[in-house]
Amino acid sequence: GGVPLPVRVTADQRYKLFVGEQLVGFGPQRGDLDHWFYDTWDLAPFVKSGKNVLWALVWNFGYLATPSQHTRRTAFLLESE
Repeated sequence: GGVPLPVRVTADQRYKLFVGEQLVGFGPQRGDLDHWFYDTWDLAPFVKSGKNVLWALVWNFGYLATPSQHTRRTAFLLESE
């Protein structure tokens, strides 16, 4: 294997994370407004030599969300070392 490329990702309310056309994963973990959780993904298997496009689809169900889907406002966070 190559060098790992870990990222932590979360969203309010949901996301799908992609590298190019490849789906890396989706989430986030369940929590509440006081206890926010992150998913950890290794991007290394998805990254190719040359140009790579990292993108996310983020959405919020608003008032149609289930009670377990806590929300404040639509948001997305990705962080890496």
